[in-house]
Amino acid sequence: MQALGNDFVVIETITQTFKATPERIKKLADRHYGIGCDQVLIIGMSDNPQADFEYTIYNNDGSSAKQCGNGARCVGLFIKEEGLSSKNKITLATADHLTHVDMSHAENISVEIGVPVFDQEKSKQLNMGVLSIGNPHLIIQVPNIAQADVANIGIGYNQQNPLFPEGVNVSFYEIISKEHVKLRVFERGVGETLACGSAASATMAYLRHLNLINDTVKINLPGGELTVSWAGGEKPVILKGNAENVFTGVYTL
Repeated sequence: MQALGNDFVVIETITQTFKATPERIKKLADRHYGIGCDQVLIIGMSDNPQADFEYTIYNNDGSSAKQCGNGARCVGLFIKEEGLSSKNKITLATADHLTHVDMSHAENISVEIGVPVFDQEKSKQLNMGVLSIGNPHLIIQVPNIAQADVANIGIGYNQQNPLFPEGVNVSFYEIISKEHVKLRVFERGVGETLACGSAASATMAYLRHLNLINDTVKINLPGGELTVSWAGGEKPVILKGNAENVFTGVYTL
């Protein structure tokens, strides 16, 4: 499945069993010897009475992640298309929070990505935005998004950096107007991707926090456009965009 070119292998463990190991995830995600994807998403039944399903995220290097906005939209679409639920609004339980997905409009699936938590100390130290919205994010302004050195800078903040011992998603933004932002993202455990929903949400929240943009903006990534809204305070960031089932197949373990 894909959302703005951010691609996923989605596996349900409701009617079948699947044991996720780092080696198995890396093999599935390998674009030459496996299926190929940015992340592997696992759907299962949840013990949380507030959730409809459990949702686990693995990066293509075998490491785990706590949030994926584009992935949540794909998971919602998968659940609906596979007949696992008849609801248009579902709740997914991830590692430490609940993600709400609204599929009332199939061409514009909405996700409540979570409430941003700002790290004022690191932000001041780096003179950049540092916050968590499920995953940790570092937000960097660049004068020209096309010329941003995404790979080298992204790797630099993810190789034994004492400020981010578990790695960090690095976003590079260029403000076009108060309603329009351009973005490129280096995802920890993956590298530069065509899109990243949680990074778009984190960037929007940071810029809104500084009052540099409006409370709803269009964010353009290499893979396409997202609409992101945030009312501020303890309100969740809302992410809207499309998702698509590219193909369904059988993989022999």
